[in-house]
Amino acid sequence: MTKSKPEKSPLDLALEAAIKLASESRWQDISFREIADEAGLHLTDLYGVTDKAKLVSALEPWADKAMSAETADISETPRERLFDAIMRRFEHMETERAGVLSMIQGRDRTPRGIAKLVIARRKTADWAMTAASVDTGDALRMGAMRLGLIRITARTETAWKSDDAGDYARTMATLDAGLVEMEERLGQFSKFRSRFRSGSGSSEVTSSPHEGHQEEMSEA
Repeated sequence: MTKSKPEKSPLDLALEAAIKLASESRWQDISFREIADEAGLHLTDLYGVTDKAKLVSALEPWADKAMSAETADISETPRERLFDAIMRRFEHMETERAGVLSMIQGRDRTPRGIAKLVIARRKTADWAMTAASVDTGDALRMGAMRLGLIRITARTETAWKSDDAGDYARTMATLDAGLVEMEERLGQFSKFRSRFRSGSGSSEVTSSPHEGHQEEMSEA
């Protein structure tokens, strides 16, 4: 049975309008009334729903949702699945590159926007793990992975901003390098914890040195 898509909310309509207008003018030169008109809404329809600052914040979940647009291929390694999921995010942003860049440039110039971005980055990291099916395991390990993905997303976005060749070369290289580094750090983290547990007299069985990076990234 095919699921019908829900009707677009006023926020979704306003965000689409905002991205379109931002592709044509500087974000700071666009009035909220213009956004409402472009969305086919009365200004009153958006009262208490959103404003320009909230529309910029809405870009993050708009991009995050693309990470789960395809089902993770479990036959791939966790690093490969994370790479695929996060690249879908930036490929989605690329479809509206001019508008997205205009809006996030305005965000990056305000303390309020930067503060909200810190919270949004955590949600992005959590959804990346969910989309890549690597969202299970030990709380300390998951926390370490989350912090790694927060840094990786920020670095990859910086690369994407300047990656105007259309081939994603810089974006993909930055993302891949970040994930490789994170995988290595998580492997070191696992070895350290195994030695610590052994030294503490724990009866827990430690990982075999022959286990691959797939276990190192996803194990608890």
